[in-house]
Amino acid sequence: MAGTILVHDADGIRTITIVAPQAKNALTRAMFAQLTEALHSAGAARAVVLTGADGNFCTGADLADPDGAGTGDPLTYMDELSNAARALEAIEVPTIALVEGLCVGAGMSLAMGCDLVVASSSARFCMIFARRGLSIDLGGSTFLVRRVGVAKARELCLRATMVPADEALRIGLCTTVFDDAVFHHEAGQIVREMGHGPTLAFTAIKELTARAAFEDFEAVVHAECVAQVRGFGSHDVAEAISAFFEKRTPNFEGR
Repeated sequence: MAGTILVHDADGIRTITIVAPQAKNALTRAMFAQLTEALHSAGAARAVVLTGADGNFCTGADLADPDGAGTGDPLTYMDELSNAARALEAIEVPTIALVEGLCVGAGMSLAMGCDLVVASSSARFCMIFARRGLSIDLGGSTFLVRRVGVAKARELCLRATMVPADEALRIGLCTTVFDDAVFHHEAGQIVREMGHGPTLAFTAIKELTARAAFEDFEAVVHAECVAQVRGFGSHDVAEAISAFFEKRTPNFEGR
């Protein structure tokens, strides 16, 4: 069954759900395009929710995607995927990531790009890129530094450790954590609060805090794309992908 992006509009709230349970909600190239369109067309919404189906948020790009990084021009591929981050960043109303289960790689970048990150107590976060011999993408460089600062962002990315929900809350990766048993009810309350709040004020708050936090988002995204393309041709990425499918620990050589 192919993965897809489901969009539901109700009561001024757009809910975008990543659905690829067989791949723990990893995104194919086609799904990235669907996600970008769902974010781009959310202009009439008063709040936008990003979540995943069947108990996981998103585990990043699908390594088994036949239309993935190995097809066509790698920089074009990365730039195309990064449109999802650009579309998310451009949304003027509150954005809320509802995170259950795994939130990994590009999936974590997207969650970090939301205004609020509401997690279940069993959620786990990981900037897994270094384990695959890669750097950061989907706006993660900017989004993560905004949340935890440069030093902690570097540690999370360099070590690529899995961070449980309680630790994620402590260091600022998420804004709220609810016990699994009440997660959907409590998270729904926050979503409704954002969807029914003062939209003009919320928009101004987002604009002002964004201007204070960074200078040139586009330059960072482009730099991410260039760095990621550099990684695509490396031995370490090929080794990491082989190890992933062979269910073994990769042997990185730094080349």
